[in-house]
Amino acid sequence: MDNFTSLEPAPWPRRRWVFAIGLVFAAQVMLVFLLAERPRTSTLPPQFGASINLAVDPESTRRLAGLPALSDPTLFALPSLQGFSGAAWLTFAPLQHKFTDWSEPPRWLELETSSLGRTFLEFVSTNTASALLLADEPMPSLPNTDLTPTNAPVATRSEVRLEGDLARRKLLHPLILPPQPYSDILTNTEVQLLVDADGDTQLSTLLASGGSSDADQFALKLAASARFVPLRNNGRQQAPSTEVTWGKMIFRWHTVPPASTNSTATP
Repeated sequence: MDNFTSLEPAPWPRRRWVFAIGLVFAAQVMLVFLLAERPRTSTLPPQFGASINLAVDPESTRRLAGLPALSDPTLFALPSLQGFSGAAWLTFAPLQHKFTDWSEPPRWLELETSSLGRTFLEFVSTNTASALLLADEPMPSLPNTDLTPTNAPVATRSEVRLEGDLARRKLLHPLILPPQPYSDILTNTEVQLLVDADGDTQLSTLLASGGSSDADQFALKLAASARFVPLRNNGRQQAPSTEVTWGKMIFRWHTVPPASTNSTATP
């Protein structure tokens, strides 16, 4: 092992490091002096913008003497009529202000009745609650849940409506429905009718109750006594008696508070 020479280079001494750093610094200083931009010396004299002309002839002397503002030292320092800006500074017309005793009549803001409740109606129409799930299945729909909110006024009287084939036949006499005395809101009463060709009601069946037995019985009596226009067949006044018409008569009730039945007890 002693016969082999070491391949690692020997470290530099401190003097050699100082000499190398000084040499690099001197090279940088020399490059700065060689590459620096030197100031240029201007040999041309500065140019004077103003020119001086001597009035040596009599005509020029006469014209200069005729200038009115020749002896004014503030000709170019202050605005004057003889200066270059005299027409813009001193020859404008003053503004004339005219005051009049005028007052605008009052204009009242009109109430747009057609837009009342529109915001609440849009909120109800666009913010529907999602269906509740019961064992990962939607709950059964409740009766009369297909109601669409409208901006129509609330009914103030009871009404009757015909549906089905019976809607194409007219009543001989309009049905008058009085309001029903009830402490709550009543739903529609639906009655199914069978009407013959002569316009007589042959069968009336209660399909859906409105919530009050008195109102349902009144609807059945009114439907049983309803008379319709007789049918015509091939130009004859009456159609065969075997021709019948099925349909529904829907009663929409308007309720009023029931009359007070309280009475004082006799001693």
